Amino acid sequence: MAAQKVIFHIGTTKTGTTSIQHSLVHNHSLFLDQFSLYVPRGDQLQEKMLDKEKGGKIFVGGGNFERKIIKAFKGKDLKTAESLLTHEFRQASLKGADTTIYSAEVLFGLGESVDACKSLYKTASQFFDQVQLICCIRPPLDHTASQYSEYVKRRKEVRPLNDCLSSIFLNVGSRLQSFIQAFGSSNISIMPYEDPSQESITKRFFSLVDRRIVDDSVLLAMIENMPRLNRSLSPLDCEAARLFNQLQINFDLRKSPFIYAYNSYLTKSKKNTLRAYHHLSESAFKKFGDLNSESLDVVNRVSDIAIPLASTRLREGMLGTSEQFSVEEQAGIQEAVWRMLNELNATF
Repeated sequence: MAAQKVIFHIGTTKTGTTSIQHSLVHNHSLFLDQFSLYVPRGDQLQEKMLDKEKGGKIFVGGGNFERKIIKAFKGKDLKTAESLLTHEFRQASLKGADTTIYSAEVLFGLGESVDACKSLYKTASQFFDQVQLICCIRPPLDHTASQYSEYVKRRKEVRPLNDCLSSIFLNVGSRLQSFIQAFGSSNISIMPYEDPSQESITKRFFSLVDRRIVDDSVLLAMIENMPRLNRSLSPLDCEAARLFNQLQINFDLRKSPFIYAYNSYLTKSKKNTLRAYHHLSESAFKKFGDLNSESLDVVNRVSDIAIPLASTRLREGMLGTSEQFSVEEQAGIQEAVWRMLNELNATF
């Protein structure tokens, strides 16, 4: 009988995690029956699926690691965390699957504490013969630009990207170092977001999990054709949403109609091709490079492929983009803002 293995897929954010989780959750029965791959679904995830089914909507995925465990770790309550982990892993191991997989971006936060990472590894090792970790990492500037779109969409950021690089900085290196100390580098796979062979993230992810899934061309095609979720806004739509965030502050639009209209606009918004990149100054790019140098050193010591500060396309595009929007671009932004205001039916 094959040795039982557990895999922790820890993200990071904006690296296709939602789409991967969507694939895992929707195909959990198939994976278990055909590949002895078990995807646990806790109470919270089960409830979300039932809610979606009642509404006739397609469930769009989500992490399958219990948040109450993360909460215990965040509260530095290792005793409670290990007790919860013991229950979780015991139940999962009793399924008898060759491989169990947990995918959740919140797991990456455990890297803030070496003790938390060690507790995770130690407890998992009591129930599984192999404990492995998969971490997908994209170039820091690419990640920041994509995360900026999320901040504008969901956290109401009002500053332009050039002015808030340091606050969106994701210190991958220090967190990854904690996992290295706990798991050992041989048990960690770094999956670059961009691949020279041009293979999709989904294909490369499942290659690390179980090569048989990738060899099944029909299954792989079905997985890769599943919806790609939570895409970033285009730079012009992002700018329109940022300006709209300022309206929220200026006119105190903090009630549910604003949120409804805002989300409705973001859902209907289409890509605008007038501008492909956010503006970035040379000085901001240099400071961002200094901020990420130590973090990238850690990542690249573990990774087989050196991950750059930014993809060539993004770096050249952002540095070559004018700080000022053209008249045509300004008209496009204004039109997008009015679309949002019309959704809100706002009067001032």
